[in-house]
Amino acid sequence: MTNLPATLSTLNAQISAITERLAPAQDEHVAEAIRSLLAAGLSLPGNMNPEKAPDVYAFALSKVSATGVRKAVAKLVRGEYDLKNRAFIPTPPEFADIARRETRELVDDLSRLKMHRESITFEPTIHDDETRARVRQLLKNFRAETEAAKSKNAELTEPLSDERAEYWRSIMALKDADNVTEEQKQFRRRIEKRVADTEATAEQNDRSAA
Repeated sequence: MTNLPATLSTLNAQISAITERLAPAQDEHVAEAIRSLLAAGLSLPGNMNPEKAPDVYAFALSKVSATGVRKAVAKLVRGEYDLKNRAFIPTPPEFADIARRETRELVDDLSRLKMHRESITFEPTIHDDETRARVRQLLKNFRAETEAAKSKNAELTEPLSDERAEYWRSIMALKDADNVTEEQKQFRRRIEKRVADTEATAEQNDRSAA
């Protein structure tokens, strides 16, 4: 069984690390990027006012991560982009688009990690009072029986009594909630197996008696 606290701790650490890498670029990050590109011999777009360039680029890149900006700068200096004129710094909109594309993989990774975390911590929202009560009771019974099994160091595999089997058949006949936890699903499967085992034992006894 998965160690949920350890798994959540690892997921949270990974999510925090990627979130930090995707933090928006600050003005100083953008200014440093432009200085690096100018130092590498690239020129500002011909129609751009050099005095206004830092503010314009800072605005264009304000919602782009500093990681994306740094990656874009490195690839621009190395000439890795298929640009019309590699001697010039891309225009602010082009620069922002390039930098965003450099973090697309990180954004996808963050989305997958968050979905994974949600999938293992999801608590179903059940609006029907009867269903909510049934799910709570199932979970309570599951936990109680699991603890009893642990204390006995044995699995709950013995056949159910006829009365208990009939009780669980009526419970399983009810419609499930749209969303239940994995723990509740495991409990249901466990009960279904015990009911099936009980029925198989009863059939075998009937054949033997005949």
